[in-house]
Amino acid sequence: MDDIRPFPTISSFSNVFYLLFRAALGLLLLVRGINFMFDLTHLQDLIRDSSFSFSPVTLAYIVSGLHIFGGFLIVIGLLTRVSIILQIPILIAAVIFNIQSEQYGSRPELLLSAVVLVLLIIYLYKGPGTISVDHFKKHHKL
Repeated sequence: MDDIRPFPTISSFSNVFYLLFRAALGLLLLVRGINFMFDLTHLQDLIRDSSFSFSPVTLAYIVSGLHIFGGFLIVIGLLTRVSIILQIPILIAAVIFNIQSEQYGSRPELLLSAVVLVLLIIYLYKGPGTISVDHFKKHHKL
């Protein structure tokens, strides 16, 4: 006889929470990338003031583009680990820059960057979860 459960199980709730945190992380990165895209001159000034020797204009476009594209992929759970690997160096640089900078390095910005970095590392280790395109592709033939 089939076991019919009238209520969702604990694991289904944990899968939903895992999805919600992943989606929130991806949306945060996506919105941050859009914010950078609309204010590229500010991001270029921040890069110029830092110790990066690469072109500030090019780096600003790369950072904002990776945040937008990577954030979207993280939200839907497609190529999640690849997207996270591309985000981690940006977040490490953001944390270092916020620690060193007095102009832009406010404590909330540093805290947000550090929390996002920790969440990225967790999702890199644990994967996208069961409610994701990656999981669907792995278990179903398309």
